Amino acid sequence: MLLKRWGQPASPLTLTAWQLIAGGLFLVPLALLIEGLPSSGLTPMNVGGYLYLTTIGTAVAYVLWFRGLRRLPASTA
Repeated sequence: MLLKRWGQPASPLTLTAWQLIAGGLFLVPLALLIEGLPSSGLTPMNVGGYLYLTTIGTAVAYVLWFRGLRRLPASTA
């Protein structure tokens, strides 16, 4: 609703990326406060899983989603 009132300052993909970054920055201190640091530290497998989650699970999925919204009729999407 606010985008309709104020206008869209950037592409939907850019707005989504900034929302995910802001949400992540908000959740990191909260997660560290509640869960603490992992006792085993960061392993290459942990880092690889996180990179997979951020690139394939989020970035590629949003790119494909917004491309589909742009190319498909509203009833199909």
